[in-house]
Amino acid sequence: MLKGLKINFLGDSITAGGCASKAENRYVNLIAAKTGTVCRNYGIGGTRLARQTVKSENEDMDRDFCGRIDEMESDADIVVVFGGTNDFGHGDAKLGNPDDSTPQTFYGALNYLANKLKEKYKEAKIVFITPMHRIGENNPRGEGNKAEDGPVLKEYVDIIKES
Repeated sequence: MLKGLKINFLGDSITAGGCASKAENRYVNLIAAKTGTVCRNYGIGGTRLARQTVKSENEDMDRDFCGRIDEMESDADIVVVFGGTNDFGHGDAKLGNPDDSTPQTFYGALNYLANKLKEKYKEAKIVFITPMHRIGENNPRGEGNKAEDGPVLKEYVDIIKES
């Protein structure tokens, strides 16, 4: 059913395979091997959907999802977006509101990303995967280094589900 389809995966370290024991164990590569699809990995560790207001020490981490759409091959049949955990963990963008449309807020980044993907991949299926559970997911300071309290992980998950 999926054999021969092209799938673009946009994500963070989970997509990049940062915790996989070897390249063939990255989930993107496992999907390709099991289904016969062409899977393209656009994962970069530490990245977030929303744009940061303060630069990170590692500038690759500031390559938000919205800014990377143009780097992806345009012939995908399916686009999978898997992110949000770093927005919760160490992102400094505000949540914003459901009507935002710029990458500067989490809501805005989701709306911007969805609209740009629909525009670029008119015939493709676009799939968003919500962040998985993680240690400290109920800490309003994310990984503990945010300057002020913010939403917990479940709020990011709920926003992705409603968008």
